[in-house]
Amino acid sequence: MKLEILKVGNDGEGIGYYNNRPVFVYYAYKGEIVDVNITKNKRGAYEGTINKIIKPSLHRVEPKCPFYGKVGTTNLMHISYEEQLRYKKDFVKFHFDKNLKEDILIEDTIKSPNEFEYRNKITVPVRLYKGKNKMGLYLRNTNIFFPIRHYIIHQPELDEAANDALLLMDKLNIEGYDDQKRSGYVKNFSIRVNEKGEIQFTFVLDKDIDLTKLVSELVIANKNIVSIYKTINDSRTNRDLLGGKLIKLYGEKYLKMTLNHNVFLLTPDSFFQINTKQAETLFNTIIKYGNFKADEVVLDAYSGVGTIGTYISPFVKEVVAIEIVSKAVEANIEANKINLRTNLIPLVGDVVEMVSKLNRKFDVMVFDPPREGLKEEVLKFILKQAPKRIIYTSCNPETLGTDLKVLTKKYKIDKVIPLDMFPQTSHTESITFMSRK
Repeated sequence: MKLEILKVGNDGEGIGYYNNRPVFVYYAYKGEIVDVNITKNKRGAYEGTINKIIKPSLHRVEPKCPFYGKVGTTNLMHISYEEQLRYKKDFVKFHFDKNLKEDILIEDTIKSPNEFEYRNKITVPVRLYKGKNKMGLYLRNTNIFFPIRHYIIHQPELDEAANDALLLMDKLNIEGYDDQKRSGYVKNFSIRVNEKGEIQFTFVLDKDIDLTKLVSELVIANKNIVSIYKTINDSRTNRDLLGGKLIKLYGEKYLKMTLNHNVFLLTPDSFFQINTKQAETLFNTIIKYGNFKADEVVLDAYSGVGTIGTYISPFVKEVVAIEIVSKAVEANIEANKINLRTNLIPLVGDVVEMVSKLNRKFDVMVFDPPREGLKEEVLKFILKQAPKRIIYTSCNPETLGTDLKVLTKKYKIDKVIPLDMFPQTSHTESITFMSRK
């Protein structure tokens, strides 16, 4: 049937209506008229598969990826980059309007320096495919493996390292995983690259195997590799691929990531912003509008390896950085020695518990939580402590909106700045600056 696309959803999907029920059409955009086949998905919702675009959007462009639409990793490549930025601003505004009584000005989305080839880390499945080891992605909404050699949003060094490893695995008869037979060894590659092109490579194994020969030949084949790890994940359902014990096989313990002369130390399981150049923009934006003062004490919650705290520390009296992952705190302590930061105090623990034990009063609180946002006890803790200002970095406008609904009982929103950390996708990052009423 013909369907008019009236709006765009949270996942970048076009939305039209059939019998007053929404129809979700991936790779369609608002204003378009499309010919679709409508089916019901597992949740009972209508989904439309495009047969033909009858009336295209003025913002529609030809996707640069040859297999766009098959894999679900990038879902906005069919619209112009400028329109992607507008979509992300509107996405943030929608959730603000939904949750807050007042009309909040959302600034224009800060564009990424790179629209493509920006990802500094990949975690890709590895499979034995037609007798050869291949890396790949999954077809959208399936667990069906789709082999690739290069993906358009990966930094090229990552795919080069992956392909070097695949060739050597073929040569040494080390098989990638076979889902059907539950055989083979290597399930995934997790690879990260820093600003110098240096690479940290991790083999995720279904069962242990001696990788000594593979490692020795891989570091000869690819001179950019400075660190190699392995870990075992024999679960078919556990998606935390790097949650097990990490065993270093070669090179440095940490990959050094340097931004604006600040050094950050990363192990394979460390969280770090996926877009290196845009991460620097994010941290500089926090400094620019954070209005930090030399006599202030700052709480950096969910601090990870200490990125935001490291940037803030030269401008304030002290930063207390709290992170529940002990290895990230260890890396922050080591990085402090390199960066000569004596007023950045990294601590391991739950945010609320640690601050209660510290019995400290904070002038500013900075938050960069996971996608699920701030927990109820954290929100209560913030309102009770009542710092002068809050800076909230979010990768999920939906949970940001619900959290701000609580925080605006005591705080006014001074500035909201979306940033495009993930070009060609519907994912949206933003920074919200608040001050106590």
